[in-house]
Amino acid sequence: MSIKSTLKNKEGKRGFSLPIKKDIGWTGPKPAATRADKIKQIKTLFIADMPLLIEGANVTDFKEYPQVPAQISIMELQQYVANFKKKEGRSFIVVQELDSLPVAEQLKFVTLLKDKRIFDCSLPDEVQILLPVQSGMSVSSEIRDLSYYIRV
Repeated sequence: MSIKSTLKNKEGKRGFSLPIKKDIGWTGPKPAATRADKIKQIKTLFIADMPLLIEGANVTDFKEYPQVPAQISIMELQQYVANFKKKEGRSFIVVQELDSLPVAEQLKFVTLLKDKRIFDCSLPDEVQILLPVQSGMSVSSEIRDLSYYIRV
C-alpha cells in the first residue's frame, strides 16, 4: 500500500480519536506584511534560546536595546558581559555590524552565541542576542549554524 493511499484511508482518524485536519499552513501569529511589522514581531513575539541573525535589519531598528560594536576586543566584551544589567523580563543585546568584520574576527562571538558566556562571565538566560546584518552570507558559517536565521 502506498503512503498516499494509507494517508487517504486514515484521513480524519487517529488512534486516540482526535481528528486529523488537512494542512492549514501557518498557525502562529499572523504573518507580518511589512518590514516594520516583522521587526515588531521579533521584539514582542519571538522567543528562542538561539541568537537571531536578522538579514535586512538595521541597528537603528533595535536602538532601544543595549548595543555592542562588532569591533570590540575580546577583553572589552568580557567586561561588557560581566557588567551587563538585565531589565525586568526579556532583554536583548544587539551586536552592531557583525557582517562588516572579516570572518576570522567574527569568531570571537562564537562562545557568546553558543553558551551566552565569555570566559567566566555569563549572560542571564532571558537575554537574547540579536545580530542585524545586511547580508547573511557575509557572516561566518559557524555563527549562522548557531543562530536562528530571519529575513525582514
